[in-house]
Amino acid sequence: MNRNIDGVERLVRFALGLGFLAWIPFESDDFRWFGLVGIYPLATALLGFCPLYRSLGIDTRRSRR
Repeated sequence: MNRNIDGVERLVRFALGLGFLAWIPFESDDFRWFGLVGIYPLATALLGFCPLYRSLGIDTRRSRR
């Protein structure tokens, strides 16, 4: 499993994931499940790997010289 997410994108994904998960206690019961969407960006940020990017052939890391 090679990393395919750049550092800046990882930070953005991490922040979005935490934001969605933090939303859970403040939302009504009908939309509380929507906060669980934050698990995916949080997990991909921590791993540095996005399965969707791999299937689409996307690599956002900067090329190293």
